[in-house]
Amino acid sequence: MSNFIINTSKSRKEFKQLIGQTNHFLITILVGLDGIKSGKVDLSSGFSTTWNPQDKQSSAVRSRHFAIKATLAWCVDALDGYFVMSCQMPELVQDTILINTSLNGLSIFKKFKAFNRKYHAQLSNVSVEIAMIELAITWRNRLIHFKSDNTISPHTRNLLMSSKHYIKSNYQDLDIEDLLINYDGYKNPPRFKEVTALIRAIHKYVEVLDKAVIANINYLNFAQAAIKHYLNEEDGILKEKRINDIWSRDVQTTERKLTNILGNYGFEKTSTNSGFLLSPTSSLITMGVRGARTYFN
Repeated sequence: MSNFIINTSKSRKEFKQLIGQTNHFLITILVGLDGIKSGKVDLSSGFSTTWNPQDKQSSAVRSRHFAIKATLAWCVDALDGYFVMSCQMPELVQDTILINTSLNGLSIFKKFKAFNRKYHAQLSNVSVEIAMIELAITWRNRLIHFKSDNTISPHTRNLLMSSKHYIKSNYQDLDIEDLLINYDGYKNPPRFKEVTALIRAIHKYVEVLDKAVIANINYLNFAQAAIKHYLNEEDGILKEKRINDIWSRDVQTTERKLTNILGNYGFEKTSTNSGFLLSPTSSLITMGVRGARTYFN
């Protein structure tokens, strides 16, 4: 008999895989470009291409801007990925309106606003990070979309300005006034410190948002949805072999297999009485092959 809870969702784990070492990768690229700019790095014989820019310093600077813009775009898209993954089957988010908003092809900005509305109470302590992410999304849109006229709202700008001491203290001495001047340059890319601060804000926001999403789920419903998703994950057809493999065994084996499946969807055992209870007498274990075939059809 075990109780299961979710501390970190599968969606957030996959988000962290997407965005996890972005700062390290960006720094590595910029170190290499700095070597080109200083004349210490040249094309090695291992490259089967030609590379002979007329002005290596200018090429390095423009490549640096490209790397930073690409990093910002990647991280904003990773945030979009979290929204979508949370709403896809087996639907960690158990809100039909929010699911439809996230899966119907709307822009990331609309998804971002929809999640913020849904979990407003739980996100109050990351209001500055939300403002920073609004800036990140609009900045990314300007840089990668032709003639994009995205801009932050007056409310967001005022919040950022009034939070300059918080931002300076929590984001490596970042000067938000200086950042906004750069942002207002329209096609200017973020500077290194600015993009790393925006990445950190995205991380913090998703951490808090994930806890809010988890706090609102019905554990039993999600556990059942996770098992059904596992049974159907390849092509949407119930896998008879998987059903037999789980429910044609003894109770202990069925419990162990279901425990492993739930673990793949973020469930962890807990010593508390909260969350979802899986015991040898649970209907999920005792339903048998025929019952599982009917229940999960």
